[in-house]
Amino acid sequence: MKFPERFKVGQFSKFSIFVCKNSVKTIRDTIDSVLLQKYPALEYIIIDGASTDGTLDLIRGYGSQISRVISEPDNGIYEGMNKGIGIATGEIILQALGRRPHTDGLNLEAAGVTTENGRIPVNAEMRSNQPHIFAVGDVNGLHEVVHIAIQQGEIAAYNATHADQPQRTMDDRLKTNIVFTDPQVASVGFTEKECKAQNIPYLGASYPFNDHGKSLCMGETHGHVKYLCQPQNGEIIGAHIVGPEASEMIHELIAIMYYRGTVYDILNIPHYHPSKFSENNYNC
Repeated sequence: MKFPERFKVGQFSKFSIFVCKNSVKTIRDTIDSVLLQKYPALEYIIIDGASTDGTLDLIRGYGSQISRVISEPDNGIYEGMNKGIGIATGEIILQALGRRPHTDGLNLEAAGVTTENGRIPVNAEMRSNQPHIFAVGDVNGLHEVVHIAIQQGEIAAYNATHADQPQRTMDDRLKTNIVFTDPQVASVGFTEKECKAQNIPYLGASYPFNDHGKSLCMGETHGHVKYLCQPQNGEIIGAHIVGPEASEMIHELIAIMYYRGTVYDILNIPHYHPSKFSENNYNC
């Protein structure tokens, strides 16, 4: 199946098709809480995964059941065939197949290792319910990205070979997430929702890209930069960027948070103007 190379805010048609796997709830919640707020007339279907013969199963949608999605490359229109009864047409297809732990074939039951929905639960030392068995990376399902899997592996290797030493633990303070959409989405640390759920005091501020010189020059004005900080001293506890090159810009904030930097540090660090990184100090 051929998919459009880029998706932009505002390009969603009246009827759009979202293909996903292992992430149905996330996609559905995002559509309901974000897209339908901006596009209340949007009609959509969510299709869960694909079988070996290429057919797709409908999870939720408007209209009748859809059994297969086909494409017409010549005119860029993507259609879902309704078992010969009708056709649903969408101009946009979002394919979000998600990830799942690759634990098939490990014979974990024989080792007495417990699993939850295919993933191996671990503690901060990366130990499973069997203290001598460690699980890192995709198999524990905590944060399925490469750099975190490497960190987990280093912690597990140290703990496995230094049983007589204080054990190392995984610190999620700098957990980072990036979504390579257009505009890109990147975050590090706490979200506002997490702060509220855990009763963590914070102050928040954001600044839009549509008032930023480099973004205006590039014609990329969708998005914003947002910070969360401790009220007492301004230490940054969360940073979020939606916009062009967000996946690159977030790394300055990761570095500042690594050294427990504050909003005052960002304000005082020189940022060349116009550049994407100069957006990082507008919040301060």
